[in-house]
Amino acid sequence: MAKTSTNPEGTDKSIFDSFRDSMKKDRAQFFLDIPTGPFFNFNRPGVKKSEGQIRSWWQQGLNTSFKAASLCMIRSRTF
Repeated sequence: MAKTSTNPEGTDKSIFDSFRDSMKKDRAQFFLDIPTGPFFNFNRPGVKKSEGQIRSWWQQGLNTSFKAASLCMIRSRTF
């Protein structure tokens, strides 16, 4: 997932850092903002949003510990 020398098309580290910062500021809003936009491509023209899918992701996020979610973002940067 992360941009590395072997994965030059990956996501830049700054994105993962901003995710962690957003989660620290307002965890519940973070878990709504991400699936509403980029995670399921709902931010692209013509893509029909699924409120059920968004709410399911939100619920799963809030049921996950902050530490586990944060470690996933850190690990995404290094693999």
